[in-house]
Amino acid sequence: MITLNKNTKVIVLLIVSAILTSCETAPTIDKDTSKISGVLTSKTVAGCTKIKNPSSFSLFWGLDEGDILCLEDGLYTDGLIVPSGVYVKAIHRGKAVFKGGDMEWSSILAMNGENSTVDGLKIHHPDNSTSMACKISGRNNTMKNISCSHGGSYKHAIPLMISGSGHLIEDSWFYGEGRYVVQCYGGNNITIRRNIARWDSTQPHEAYEPNAAFSIYACSDMIIENNISFDYGVPKTAMKFGGDFYMPAHEDAGVTPNNNQFVGNFAINHAKNTRNRRAIRLDPDMPVTGTVIDNFIVSGSDAGFVFSSSSRNTEVKRCSLFNVDYIGAECSGPAIIPDIFPLANQKLIRLDMCAQNERQSDWCQSDLNLSEYILSFISTEKLE
Repeated sequence: MITLNKNTKVIVLLIVSAILTSCETAPTIDKDTSKISGVLTSKTVAGCTKIKNPSSFSLFWGLDEGDILCLEDGLYTDGLIVPSGVYVKAIHRGKAVFKGGDMEWSSILAMNGENSTVDGLKIHHPDNSTSMACKISGRNNTMKNISCSHGGSYKHAIPLMISGSGHLIEDSWFYGEGRYVVQCYGGNNITIRRNIARWDSTQPHEAYEPNAAFSIYACSDMIIENNISFDYGVPKTAMKFGGDFYMPAHEDAGVTPNNNQFVGNFAINHAKNTRNRRAIRLDPDMPVTGTVIDNFIVSGSDAGFVFSSSSRNTEVKRCSLFNVDYIGAECSGPAIIPDIFPLANQKLIRLDMCAQNERQSDWCQSDLNLSEYILSFISTEKLE
């Protein structure tokens, strides 16, 4: 742990490069393949009960609750509607790729059942008939080590939409066009933890639409923990609402966003020339209770905290803000850098976010890995 205060010199690049890249050993393939009815039956991979590849005619044919479906490398063009009680994982993280297609649930990936897990997939660029890359609803589902990007051309397109209850979304990364990058709408008891989001673009000519990296919209009893919004882009049309972290709610949504905790999050290098250059904005229509912001670290923003009159009873604890024009709240003390570095999957994140056809943000133009880049914005002096 590193405490940030005026008298502490923060050495931000002490992390040795040898430990900044951690990876999970992929399962090993034991035998050659033969394909019967779209199911690979003579290949075995440790920890998998079923194995399929992009030419399999139905990914979920023959699966039972409790099965672990492992996906081979390749490009999949069918939608992925995950049944309840099934674990879906890439044999090699980031190499099972889903793109486009006409999807029944308005997203490429849909987790609308219960007690399912998706691990290690890359999902991007839905076609014009869909408005999201990934959607998680239902109950008690888990999404981890996932890349969801490019929500689509519709103005409400979103790389990841979350609803339902009891979910865990962790160690994943989200970017590309979308009104929000990650949005919870009408959900409760959901944990969003150790994820990376970069807001890149959205439809022009929508000056009164909001945009945000993480939007907690009419959701309650949420834990938003150790997430990073960084290198926020400049929209073609400046949009006045939103921010890196955003908590709106309208009365017609039928949910009061009570008891939401924002803990250990980062808002780093929000672009200038935007109208929503705010680290966190709480903007519900109705009075809310139980909102907590703790251990918040901000660098490069016009405003740190922006609260509507209905959210002014928010409990603000520790924070450290650098290069911020307007603080907006009194913090109880300096923040502590959470124990999340080196960041998981940072090599894959660079491969995705800094690919040739993606926005070449400041990080992509640097020689730093993502952990080094984020920490380089934390100066030796805390603004109060």
